[in-house]
Amino acid sequence: MAAAFTAASDAVVAAVAAQRALATASWAAPGPLRVRMAIHAGVAQRREGNYFGPVLNRVARLLGTASGGQVLCSQAAVELIGTQLPIEVALIDLGEHRLADLSRPERVFQVTHPDLPSQFPPLRSLGAHRHNLPVALTPFVGRTGELQELDKLLAGSRLLTLTGVGGAGKTRLALQTVAAALPAYTDGVWMVELAPLRDEAQLLSAVGAALNFETSAFDSPQALEDRLIRHLATRQTLLLLDNCEHLLGGRCPSRARTGDPVSSGDRASHQP
Repeated sequence: MAAAFTAASDAVVAAVAAQRALATASWAAPGPLRVRMAIHAGVAQRREGNYFGPVLNRVARLLGTASGGQVLCSQAAVELIGTQLPIEVALIDLGEHRLADLSRPERVFQVTHPDLPSQFPPLRSLGAHRHNLPVALTPFVGRTGELQELDKLLAGSRLLTLTGVGGAGKTRLALQTVAAALPAYTDGVWMVELAPLRDEAQLLSAVGAALNFETSAFDSPQALEDRLIRHLATRQTLLLLDNCEHLLGGRCPSRARTGDPVSSGDRASHQP
């Protein structure tokens, strides 16, 4: 069953009212009928009194990740709702999730109300934790002390730099460290390989590409930096910047409050 609304907040009101009615109705079968619901916003195509297009595909995939009795919202819908949430209704940020058949991940929010259940199983998405870390072809042996020290440093730092001579294994040590930290970052761990870059102006584009961030050829460097900062500021993300020593003069969105970078290089530590 699908319904269209002129305002995203109206969709939330309707979903909460429907769930409350379902929860209090009398059912012949034991227990209430548990219905999952999903809310998304966008431009749809209308033909013969029905709606079609990518917006419908995305909300259907979002619906497929929910459990009975759960109401989910996409980020597009939440941004339109803004401060117009009804009294007693709240949103829980469930992080970004990959949805079936869709290349762009979706940031998912759960709608809650005091009269409705709030605890549900994990979303049935394609991965609770996201990353682009390469698969290790050989086992990691030794360096237990270094790993433990890096774990402690990473937990209390927003920028951690590994330095040393070439061939010392900085990249492999960094990869092992961030892989172990995956559960702590709900929005994933991303590796940005900077060795192929020869121009500092390419740094922001490389970060955006690693994050699967949609960029435009019309973005100025400052506009792209601002967009990346806004993107990272609302997320729990860990960035691994590898081979950054030749780009020390470049600009990187490390001032985003919740995006923590880890870098490795063959020169002295440097924080842009």
